[in-house]
Amino acid sequence: MVCIASTTRSLVTPSGTITFPAYIPVTTFGDRYPLDKLIQPYLPRLAKAVMVSHHYAKEMKQRPRLPVLIDSGGFAALFEGSRILEENGLGVLEVNLGESPERLTPLEVLEFQEERADVAFTLDFPIPPGTDLEDAKFRQRLSIANAIWAINNRRRKEMCLYACIQAWDTESAGSCARQLADHPFDGFVTGLGKLDHMRVSL
Repeated sequence: MVCIASTTRSLVTPSGTITFPAYIPVTTFGDRYPLDKLIQPYLPRLAKAVMVSHHYAKEMKQRPRLPVLIDSGGFAALFEGSRILEENGLGVLEVNLGESPERLTPLEVLEFQEERADVAFTLDFPIPPGTDLEDAKFRQRLSIANAIWAINNRRRKEMCLYACIQAWDTESAGSCARQLADHPFDGFVTGLGKLDHMRVSL
């Protein structure tokens, strides 16, 4: 579930208006979790929108009948064997899920979101508790760079784009937010190192 805090009562998207407070369940597509496929036809009765990871959204054959939020898939940076790389000043994720590594770039994420999403989130790299300080700074710096690149290259202006604030304490969260504040994002997602909760500010 995604927890959303808003200073407004609603969010207008191309697929409908999300009124707050809102229950937004996380779902998947494909065959890995068949229970999700059984539940999805009933979600419009229960939820104002759904959220799906970039990884599972690629298996979406038919859009749900309600607004779709698509995250970046950056959570896979926590998978064993995954690597965060810096290329041309941006962060790229290399994930080992099969015989050959899969790469996830800010361009790939944004192009896919602009095809499928009503609300999108920039490619970020989670900072779990206990992360080495230098690694935490590296993940944060590339998360900021990816967010700024995405807002400068967004073409679908009607797609809401949220910048992901990755931090390990209050001070680092403030520093990250200040670097993103002057850019025209629709809002921000904060994690503060917690993997089970997000807050979105509109």
